[in-house]
Formats: sequence, structure tokens, C-alpha cells
Amino acid sequence: MQAVRRWIAALFAAALCSGAAAQFPAKTVRVVIPFPGGSPSDNFARVLTTPLAQALGQPVIIENRPGADGAIGADAVIKSAPDGHTLFLSTPTAILSAPLLKKNPPYEPSVDFTPVMLLARFPIFLIVSPTLPVKTAAEFLDHARANPGKLNYASGNITAVVLAEALKKSAGINLVRVPYKSEVLTFPDLISGRVHANYSSGAVLGAVRDGKLRALAVMLERRSTLAPEVPTAVEAGLPPASITAFVGLFGPAGMPRPALERIAREMNAILKRPDIREQCDRTGFHAEGSAPEEFVLFLRQQRELWRQAIADAGIEPD
Repeated sequence: MQAVRRWIAALFAAALCSGAAAQFPAKTVRVVIPFPGGSPSDNFARVLTTPLAQALGQPVIIENRPGADGAIGADAVIKSAPDGHTLFLSTPTAILSAPLLKKNPPYEPSVDFTPVMLLARFPIFLIVSPTLPVKTAAEFLDHARANPGKLNYASGNITAVVLAEALKKSAGINLVRVPYKSEVLTFPDLISGRVHANYSSGAVLGAVRDGKLRALAVMLERRSTLAPEVPTAVEAGLPPASITAFVGLFGPAGMPRPALERIAREMNAILKRPDIREQCDRTGFHAEGSAPEEFVLFLRQQRELWRQAIADAGIEPD
């Protein structure tokens, strides 16, 4: 019933905004990110906001709304006017996994948001602290089996939890979860050895190249161009990841078609620029782009894959 009321309210708001949509954008565009400043998603977004502002002819600002597995940022967008001036840049944490992990989800993504486009995919690396006496994934699993319950893993997002719990189940190991508000916050404790392992985005690669952390595998079908020396999960003897790590752009439900098409058109052009793609790579993201309709189909497929991955990992909604 709550979702129905939101949908009716969105239709009402969309009708009120239809006149303004023809002149979109008429003011500053706000991009809400459900992660703190300095996080990988935040760094990636800042590569895009300046060229998007130039293309739209209006300022584009970032608003960080971290917390509650993305629900705080999502709620801010859901309650915004659906006129195209408020956007949501989200990974699967807020848009897929968080609602799937709640018995009473705070929102329904397919009802409360307008999918705009796929922005990028990003590799996830299995990382370990250099304080562990392991250099390969096989050695890590052997070490974990020899020390049941003595090793832990850091989780700065739901993706890390799903992948780590799936690894625990498939490999028969016992790792204790240590939650963090952001994956960036896990790095100092990984380096010092306070926590032992993590599933992290390409943001960790600077520390890996400096020898402060070790990357044992990447959760992709092919090696990542960001770190071609790191083996894939299959090459490392691990089960492949069934889920995709991505970042997409959304608006509130009822977003007018002219605003939706304008944003998608401008952003797709930006993501094709060689200089932008290079900057995205440096933040750990592989620029993609898509039409809104393609993104809708992608999200439907990913929702089912995430649902199955969560079930396979034995994670119960709370």
C-alpha cells in the first residue's frame, strides 16, 4: 500500500513538473550519493559532474548522504520532486541488495525510482593484509581452515558481505565479519592487520601497488585492465562471482521523459570521451553507458542474480 501511495504521488508530482521539464534544466542539478566523500563512488562521480554541468548549462553538485546501507540517500531522492534536478548515483548496495536484505524494505526500487542509465562497472578484488603468511588464494583458504574463527573480514558495503559469505560457504571456512561504514575506512586496519581480508573495488589498488596490501583475485570473467597481474577468481581456484558490481544513475519515480532523455544523452556522450574514460579508470571504474531501456532490462536481470546470490550465501533478511 505504501508503494502504491508513493506511485500515485509521483504521478501527481510529474504532472505538476511537466511544464518545467520542457525547459530542463532550469536550476542546479543535485546528485545524491549514498556514500561518504572520498569513497570510490564519490571520486568517480566527481569525474563526471564538471563535464555534465558544462553540457547542461547549469551547476551540478554532489550531495553525500551515507548510512543505512544507502537507505538515507535513497530516501532523500524518493522524496524529491521528479523534475530531473535530483539524481541518485548508486551501486548495487542501495538499489538492489539493501532492499533484498530487509524483511520490510524501506522502498521498492522498481516503483520508487526512474532508471536513467548504466554508468560503469567496477572490478571487485579479494584483498588480504600483508600480515597474513599467504600470497595466493589457495594459501589464504588453507590458512583460514587451519585457524577456524581466528580470521575476520572487513565489510564496507553489502557487496563485500555477499561475496565473503558465499566464499565462507563454498570453501568451508569461518571468517568473522567486521562492519565498516565505507570500504575506504577498512584500508588502515587491513594494512595494520587488525582485520585480515576484504572484498574491495579498484580504489584499493594504490595500496596494493605500494606493497601495503595483497590482491589475491579479481571477481571477473577476465582479468581487469586496472590490474592485469591479478588472477581471476577461476584462475585462483575460487568460485566465480555471479553478481555484477556496477554504478548507475537514477531519478525519483515519475521523472519526465524529456529530462530523462537529456541526461542520458549528455552523459553517454561524456562517457565516450577518451579523457573521461582514462579518469574513470584511475578511480577504479570502467565507463559503460546505456540507453534507459537497456538499463531497465539490466536491472531486472541483476535483481534476480543478487536475490539468488544472497540465498546461496545463506544470508537471511533482517
